[in-house]
Amino acid sequence: MDYEPLALERGKEMEKNEFGDVSMGYQVQDVTMPFEMAQEQRKNENVIKMVERIYDVLDKEEGVWVSLSFSDSRFEMDSPRVQELFEVTVLTKVATVPKRLESDPDIWHWCWLLRPKTTPPSSRDGDDFKALT
Repeated sequence: MDYEPLALERGKEMEKNEFGDVSMGYQVQDVTMPFEMAQEQRKNENVIKMVERIYDVLDKEEGVWVSLSFSDSRFEMDSPRVQELFEVTVLTKVATVPKRLESDPDIWHWCWLLRPKTTPPSSRDGDDFKALT
């Protein structure tokens, strides 16, 4: 699942090259569209809603969410809600570009694997977000 169709096409191409066919399901899903992302004060609430939307559409037995980020603490920082809904692990980290100088900082892409927990999450009746405002 991705919001960018080209990313999905690349995923299909890589799967076919590696395994000879495409057996995984690929979907374009822009889970942020229903939410107004422009208001900075609502950013955390919108992230939580996006995480819940992703959780809702994933198969709880076999579904996974793979996320690429520059942050080494992306899912520890967001919200306890992420930890409540998903088992979070780092798949790998990949250097963004080769260093020109030894003194250049290391910059990484962190690849996160999130598996939905199969136990029912707590209620989402809207009261969860009152503490965020």
